Amino acid sequence: MSASAAAARPAESVLWTAFLKGLIPSNFLGLEVSLKTVDGVSTATPSFNVLQVLVLSIALGIAALKAGEAADGFVSFTESALAAVVQKVLWWVIRLAPIGTAALIGNAIVSLTAGPLWPHWASSSWPCTSACFWCGLSSIPAC
Repeated sequence: MSASAAAARPAESVLWTAFLKGLIPSNFLGLEVSLKTVDGVSTATPSFNVLQVLVLSIALGIAALKAGEAADGFVSFTESALAAVVQKVLWWVIRLAPIGTAALIGNAIVSLTAGPLWPHWASSSWPCTSACFWCGLSSIPAC
């Protein structure tokens, strides 16, 4: 084994330990907020690790299965109320996704065609963006 390969080995193990530590959330929701102050202006940057939520969800599901009849209330609540709520939110996302797509297409049209084809006021004004949005939205067939 060469010296460079041996020197790279500890870095790999450090990465794996950092990965394994990253699986365990620091709080129940897995949310972290870092505060930074520059020139008297404070900014908060939230971070969210989906892998931590996934691990927490798997652990909660396994615990509910192992609890047996004691967890029947929790399981029935999860199957009925939360399932209905999640399905409703997903339905909203599915219905609103074409509107977001139309807005992105409108924004791309305005930003990419600004120049000799469009007057200067059209490239930076909201009426043009709005018109492109509604034209894109009208091209989506109604479900």
